[in-house]
Amino acid sequence: MAVVLSFTLAGFLNVWGEKGNGSGRLTCCLSLTESRTIGPLPAQNGLSSGLSIDEEVDTKQFNLTLQEGYRFYESDNIMLDALAGARYWPISNCLTVSALGQSRRFKENFSWLNPLAGARIFATAKEAWCVQAKRILAV
Repeated sequence: MAVVLSFTLAGFLNVWGEKGNGSGRLTCCLSLTESRTIGPLPAQNGLSSGLSIDEEVDTKQFNLTLQEGYRFYESDNIMLDALAGARYWPISNCLTVSALGQSRRFKENFSWLNPLAGARIFATAKEAWCVQAKRILAV
């Protein structure tokens, strides 16, 4: 059974700002995750059940989302924004398999960029309370 040995780093940053006349919105979301998993692999067909096969997986993932929003409706207690932007995901994996005193390492790196469209609504219930709902569609 493989075990997550360490969850080295994880973080999330969300920056929201206004520009111009207050109707435009710029949002930046950033997250970074790194983890490591180690453990024996289960017996495979055709291999002796006494053969020990170990694996180690290192994964790094980064996510950056940039969105521009435009407020097209605003009242005393409801604000509605239209959003558009892009999300960038680079991922890196490294797999090491060990058996019979030998090890093999396999690496892969890939990334993609996808456009986003969505809407966000703010509703104030009382002076000190508000609710935000956001729906983003990756195209």
